[in-house]
Amino acid sequence: MTEKNSLQFYYCGYEKCKPQHSFGPAVRVHYLLHFILNGKGSYQVRGKTYSVCKNQVFLIRPQEVTFYEADDSNPWEYLWFAFDGTEADNLINSFFPYENTYVNTAKDCGKLQAFFRAALPSFQSGLCTQEELCGWAYLFFSCLQHKADSQCKNNEGKYLSAALNYISYNYMTDINIDEISIYLGIDRTYLYKIVKKYTNCSPKEYLTSRRISAAKDMLEYSQYSITDVALACGFHDSSAFSKTFRSYENKTPSEYRRNVRVAATVQDSGNHRKPIIRT
Repeated sequence: MTEKNSLQFYYCGYEKCKPQHSFGPAVRVHYLLHFILNGKGSYQVRGKTYSVCKNQVFLIRPQEVTFYEADDSNPWEYLWFAFDGTEADNLINSFFPYENTYVNTAKDCGKLQAFFRAALPSFQSGLCTQEELCGWAYLFFSCLQHKADSQCKNNEGKYLSAALNYISYNYMTDINIDEISIYLGIDRTYLYKIVKKYTNCSPKEYLTSRRISAAKDMLEYSQYSITDVALACGFHDSSAFSKTFRSYENKTPSEYRRNVRVAATVQDSGNHRKPIIRT
């Protein structure tokens, strides 16, 4: 793996959205956080829709297809920044400890709003330095609910988050459970135990599920061939991919792609709103 910086920011911004302003479906290569100053909206990721409002934050993880839209009567106003790095992983693990955790709420709304008001001029100017962004990031995170302590115990939570993050960053390569346990410096049996305890599946099953989830996104939102999708998602060949995909979805990858696109065409034909811009 390529060594990461401790904390690296790529861009930041501020926007007061118009009703039903939307973005996506899109895929990002870094973490992206949106802090809601006012209003509300919805966030879609991995087949689920989350309602997000003032004093909350929603997380976009790397390599996941996402879509978000401002409310039609009370559209949101937010700050955002994109970042990654080893310290970024630690922050995300603490406040969004599982792969299905995408929304957090402020434990001190007054303090968070005060930080927002102070940070806003810098975000609007677009001239924040790396040091300034690091400072704001820690201040914002300090106001959020620390979920790792309440959901995991001691080292189990740290190892679980590290294992799931490793899978998220590397599922497209030829990794295995022995490699993950060596990377974490723990016994394979212990890794199996904690992953099974908190996700209700084995590490191998979790890895396969993550690959299938990524493949479904690629089948729906890209024009890549079935073979290219298979290789991009960590399968050795299209035959093995098709067999595994069918066992999860009860249909072949080609059938899945055809069905979701027919459904999207039907939905679009009956929807008089502006079409979603795919980026």
